[in-house]
Amino acid sequence: LGRTAGLKQPTAYSAHPGYVIGQLQALGKRGIGEKFIYVVMSPTAGTYETGARPALYAATSSAATPGDFFGPTGWMPLLKHLKGKHSGEVKASKLAHDPELRKK
Repeated sequence: LGRTAGLKQPTAYSAHPGYVIGQLQALGKRGIGEKFIYVVMSPTAGTYETGARPALYAATSSAATPGDFFGPTGWMPLLKHLKGKHSGEVKASKLAHDPELRKK
C-alpha cells in the first residue's frame, strides 16, 4: 500500500483494541477462571466498534508516524474506551522495544 502511494518504503503501525467482548468469549470453551474474568471484565469491556477505533485512528490520523502504537488512552483506559473517549498513541511494553528480540 505504501509503495502504491509513492512511498519509498512501506509504513507500519500497531494497534490494540483494548478488552472487547465478542464471539471469542461467548463461544469459546471456558473454565471457572475464564468465566470469572468474563463476569468481572464485562462491565468495562468495549464493543467491536470501540475496539476498531485504535486501528482506524492509526490508519487515518495525520499525527500518526510509522512505528507508533495505538490503543485506548488515559487512566483506566478500558472505561474511557467504553465511554467513547478517543484512542491515541500508547506506550508499548519494554519487550516491544528490545533490539535482541527484533532480530528473531
